[in-house]
Amino acid sequence: MFLPVTDTAGHFRPVLPVGWTLTYEFLFYLLFAAALAMRVDVLRIVVPGLGLFAAVALVRVETWPAWTILFDTIVVEFVFGVMLAKWTLRGFRLPTTLAGGLVLGGFALILVLPMVSENTRVLSWGIPAFAIVAGAVSLEPLAPPALPRWLLRLGDASYSIYLSHGFVLPVLGLAFAGIVSPGLWMEGLTIVLCQVFSSLVGWAVFIWIESPMLRALRR
Repeated sequence: MFLPVTDTAGHFRPVLPVGWTLTYEFLFYLLFAAALAMRVDVLRIVVPGLGLFAAVALVRVETWPAWTILFDTIVVEFVFGVMLAKWTLRGFRLPTTLAGGLVLGGFALILVLPMVSENTRVLSWGIPAFAIVAGAVSLEPLAPPALPRWLLRLGDASYSIYLSHGFVLPVLGLAFAGIVSPGLWMEGLTIVLCQVFSSLVGWAVFIWIESPMLRALRR
């Protein structure tokens, strides 16, 4: 399912379209597992391994075979995640004000920074995303009392929502195309409805498929 192939438009689209991100995740898991097997610090394997993939990405051209799409600077963002995980596990927490500022600042940067090329996404998206997650992790102990339970449970279902929303949106698009007239308000309403229906379907997948599957695997 995660074979690196391109569609007729030349875009990287595995059998499950959103699987393009999961391809990089599995590359990371492979290196992480190698570090566990060799009983060494994960950064000693992940940094040179992913660094090599990022370096090759800088010289890759479109005429290379489809599987070379794995060479992408997006892999650097996994290094950010490992570093943040290490700091968090050691008890490092940012002051509340600074953490909130990082979350808001990260979102602001993602909205205003242009992505010049795929190789620069680590600057325009990766660093702002790192700021958002770093701030959110520090704010996490304060979040549960302030958030409704249904919203936290929706977070549990986020992976199922991610995997299933690509099947929901085309159906809604076809349904709305015949009944929704063009216009800013109607388009905005359509976006909201797409989010709601995608969340509901993803929640159902989480309850009826993901959760039972995880329980069976744990047994």
